[in-house]
Amino acid sequence: MPPAEDASPDQDTVLEALYRYSHAIDHGDVADFVDCFTPSAVFEVRYGDPGENLRFEGSEALGGLFATIRGLDGPFKHLIELPLITMTSPSEAEVVSYSVVFSGAGTPHVHALGRYLDRLDRGQDGKWRLAERVAEVDATEGKRQFVDASSSILEQ
Repeated sequence: MPPAEDASPDQDTVLEALYRYSHAIDHGDVADFVDCFTPSAVFEVRYGDPGENLRFEGSEALGGLFATIRGLDGPFKHLIELPLITMTSPSEAEVVSYSVVFSGAGTPHVHALGRYLDRLDRGQDGKWRLAERVAEVDATEGKRQFVDASSSILEQ
């Protein structure tokens, strides 16, 4: 068997940043969530219909996104699976991963399937944060509710 690719310690800390996002959106507070991103980060949600794509830019909009997600019928569990990490420089990484969101107060079920296209930057404090996240949503049961709830954030 050929040797595994050299997994750098940076890849472990990049993974930790991705996991921190999932914990923050499901169980943290708005400060935990916003701290997963750079101050000028962009989070874009892409659906099959480009007319319903959503874009959140900057800490204030991301805080609004957090409030919107937490206001939906939940609880939710955001899982990140099979991440492929490319270290593009000592302070930048790109990650492609699958995403599965479970929801349900009684019987859990799959709420959404897709993948994340991420770019992370390492800050002056050494912490990796999302600079750009694109959520490509392949299937979801709650698109209309999320798009409608997000419209008030995007109009500000």
